[in-house]
Amino acid sequence: MPAELQIAFALISTATVVGGFVFAAYQFVAFVRQRRQETALTLMKTTQPPDLFSRSVRKIFELPDAAPAEAIHALGPELEQALIETFVKFENLGYLVYSRAIPLHMADDLIGGLVRLTWRKCRGYIGQFRAVTPTAFEWFEWLYDRMEQYPAAPDSSVGAHVSRRAWKP
Repeated sequence: MPAELQIAFALISTATVVGGFVFAAYQFVAFVRQRRQETALTLMKTTQPPDLFSRSVRKIFELPDAAPAEAIHALGPELEQALIETFVKFENLGYLVYSRAIPLHMADDLIGGLVRLTWRKCRGYIGQFRAVTPTAFEWFEWLYDRMEQYPAAPDSSVGAHVSRRAWKP
């Protein structure tokens, strides 16, 4: 076999290997991007508070921080039940973040403000559950603590409309 032909086959072989590597790398990046999008969608679906909670969030905003159980009871049994359902959703989210199924920064970006608000307003109410079961809503509290410790935005006291103002597509 002539040397030129051997060189041509070697170049074709090398180009095929390099092309395969580039294609595999591209596929891996696309897979990671798709997985991140699926995680975000799952997060949005699983942490959506009940409709009554969403419609009554103003009443929750108006509660004092660490509102006593009586203040929560005064909101009515339906809203109280919606709050408990929300605690359970945030409890589940806390465990998903802990197990690294959902990145903390993603959870913080998508629902961190509501997690922080709900914990601040309702931690006194949650204390009544802790009197009976010391581990009640432990992952919700863990999630709140981690969001405060490692905020997704440099200043979590401002909304995304301020902290992410410099974002460009």
